[in-house]
Amino acid sequence: MIRILQKSYNLVSLSGLRMAVFFMFMGVAAPVHAQLSGNPLFSGADPEIHYFNNKYYIYPTASAGKQFHAFSSVDLTNWVDEGVIFDIGPQCSWAENNGWAPGVAFRNNKYYFYYTAEVKIGVAVGDSPLGPFTDLGAPLIGTDPFTDDIIDAMVFTDDDGQAYIYYGGSGKSKLAVRKLNPDMISLSSASVNITPQNYTEAPYLVKRKGIYYMMYSNGYWGNDSYNVQYSTSNSPMGPWTYRGTVLSSNVQDKGPGHHSVIKMGDCDEYYIVYHRYENASSGDRKVAIDHMYFNANDLIEPVNMTNYGVKPRVPDNTCSSLPVAPIVSGAIYKLIHKGTTQVLEVANNSSQPGANVQQNTDSGNDSQRWVITLESNGFYKLTHKGTNQCLEVDSNSNLPEANVQQGTTATGNDSQYWNFEKMTDGYFKLTHKGTNQSLEVDQNSSAPLANVRQNTDNGSDGQRWKLELIDVPIISGGLYKLTHKGTNQVISVDRDLTTPGANVHQWTDSGNVNAQRWYITLESDGFYQLKHKGTNQVLDVDNNSSNDGANVHQWDDTDNDAQRWKIDLMPDGYFKLTHKGTNKCLDVADDLAEPGTNIQQWSDFNNNAQRWKLDLMPDVNPVIGTGTGLSGNYFNGMNFETSVLNRVDATINFDWGFTSPASGVVNADRFTVRWTGQVQPKYSGEYTFYVTSNNGRRLWINNQLIIDKWLDDTGENRGKIFLEAGKKYNIKLEYFESTSAATCKLEWSSFLQGREVITKSQFYETTLGINDLQLSHQISIINPVDQLLHITSEVDLSAADIKIYDIQGRLVSNPLKFYNDLYVGNLTSGIYILHIQTNAGRYVKKFIKK
Repeated sequence: MIRILQKSYNLVSLSGLRMAVFFMFMGVAAPVHAQLSGNPLFSGADPEIHYFNNKYYIYPTASAGKQFHAFSSVDLTNWVDEGVIFDIGPQCSWAENNGWAPGVAFRNNKYYFYYTAEVKIGVAVGDSPLGPFTDLGAPLIGTDPFTDDIIDAMVFTDDDGQAYIYYGGSGKSKLAVRKLNPDMISLSSASVNITPQNYTEAPYLVKRKGIYYMMYSNGYWGNDSYNVQYSTSNSPMGPWTYRGTVLSSNVQDKGPGHHSVIKMGDCDEYYIVYHRYENASSGDRKVAIDHMYFNANDLIEPVNMTNYGVKPRVPDNTCSSLPVAPIVSGAIYKLIHKGTTQVLEVANNSSQPGANVQQNTDSGNDSQRWVITLESNGFYKLTHKGTNQCLEVDSNSNLPEANVQQGTTATGNDSQYWNFEKMTDGYFKLTHKGTNQSLEVDQNSSAPLANVRQNTDNGSDGQRWKLELIDVPIISGGLYKLTHKGTNQVISVDRDLTTPGANVHQWTDSGNVNAQRWYITLESDGFYQLKHKGTNQVLDVDNNSSNDGANVHQWDDTDNDAQRWKIDLMPDGYFKLTHKGTNKCLDVADDLAEPGTNIQQWSDFNNNAQRWKLDLMPDVNPVIGTGTGLSGNYFNGMNFETSVLNRVDATINFDWGFTSPASGVVNADRFTVRWTGQVQPKYSGEYTFYVTSNNGRRLWINNQLIIDKWLDDTGENRGKIFLEAGKKYNIKLEYFESTSAATCKLEWSSFLQGREVITKSQFYETTLGINDLQLSHQISIINPVDQLLHITSEVDLSAADIKIYDIQGRLVSNPLKFYNDLYVGNLTSGIYILHIQTNAGRYVKKFIKK
């Protein structure tokens, strides 16, 4: 989940009628640009979203019933708490408490902040989205003939300039509307009762294609009955035609409601922001964001609540007329150039390595077809269908305008790996892994046979490509991931159980190469068998039942019809799996979105609940180490003052609370720990390391400082580094604890591996071998040191590798050597680490530079 950078706030914990509960994260990392926003975004309730001055703003209910915060983001994914923007106490003369459900409008070059306080609606005016705001001095709406629950104001300005204010809550479950004057702080009409079917509270109006969509919350806000429904009209005043439900509870997330909607520029693209609660606690409401879609009949599709949220997006008015289909690994594609509408091909369909790649008029043959496969490092390869060679940059050159060609598959370097980035115009940008440059047509030429090359990313149509799906051949014996179209989750065996009969369900894609991967083989009867990689058992309908809803599980291979499936490619590029024995389809129960929803068979309804994306995956086995943990050196004092304990810690996953890591030895407060050793990755690829602690944390991998948060705070930080499977890398983690509860956890993830605490098998403690121990007696230095560091040695140092690191483990010098003297005059005063590596062993020693 993405984290929040906070500017100013207090930690509060509140409960009460319609009050949000804000649990703010103290001092977490600066925002990290993420692929997805993650859900939830932050704690809060009743969010209203806007886009002002190149930033998104979310305004939630006041904390403590008094202080309204605003959160900002430039891309929908990284949110900043801007602090208190309006405080009912000192800034409102007519109310003191019960502030919630704000709304904001921009007009007259002013920002109008509407809010509920003590069951009345007020308005304050400011010059910026963050204020400061000056209150009107009295309620804008204090009484109403239709409702005594005057709350949840929403302001909508129609295309003709007329502004409306909608309001009304669960006291009488009535929706009222009044017209606003152009000054936005006075009313031009009396209240009108326009209550639609099933209305409770929290109105929000969207206009699209001349249709007014009145959306609102239904049910009780404090339990899982809370939901969002809507009605439509050809007027902003109604009358309304009831249409159905937009948001409702599922197994994981409860009580979604009190939402708002944002339209992306001039695009027919919408996002819904709402609150929901988790862990069966309605007092812990959190803000989430998801896509909202309209169908061909201009009705709102039920929103799929997700844990992954949305991708970064800015309203740049570049729109995709159709949603861009996800890339299917193992599928055959035609790549069409946006700037010229010609296709990528190998010249003359040549089979020669190094044959040129160019654009040409679409001829419909194999010279213009490419098989795109996802590789174990998370990048893609493009293999030419006609020649079975790969798209590559000539000699892996990093020069702009370097040529692109085909080459044999066994190059062993980055020259054949590409990243596909989906752009907002519905096209892709292909970025080369080895050089970070983009695939383009030379000069964006429209001429057939124009050359294709790499170049610096310039954002032009010359570097945009459309992927047109031609075919998805199933490779018998291939390893596949099956992703559900309706929910974007994958087929998984419950808890990776190995027992026959273990249930099969959908689950969030964790990158688990065992629990979520299946071998698909074509059998002699023309049907397919799906065998689970982790358990070696096959996908099976329980008792070969012909009933709708019959369970699908794994079972020993019995070679019968209960374990055979017909796999059909559908026009949308997804597959339908039909059971041989029952002629029913593989289906997610009720098309529910929550992880853990059961997978069953059902009659063919030709819908998304029965559609699956089949991705051919790299068949890579993890390197499981033989380690025993990291060496932990514990110190009393917050700056490694007094070493009091050395031990091996199998994992770094500690929650000591207010107690000592070792009673009677290590302080319960104000201590430091330094863990050292080596870490061995299971897979090759880019790894993300996560350190979560209370308080300071620093992490070095391969002598690179990738996390540096040496502050008295609580939170999580992340750092990324590319690692090779099976290779051992130096690791050092430092942690200090001040006076609060002590916690420290170290996790990692990669493309092929979900986020997990690093296990002891992948850790190797710091030890000195026999040769190293001998060397420690054969080499010595004299402390402290001035300009020259003299080494007394019984071994030949002429070929030794000598390096100097600072106390944080960063390389600071490859010192000049004069016989057995090292020049260190370029170092500032302080403590350093001398590292000498010879064929006879290694020597490590601290020294003090005067």
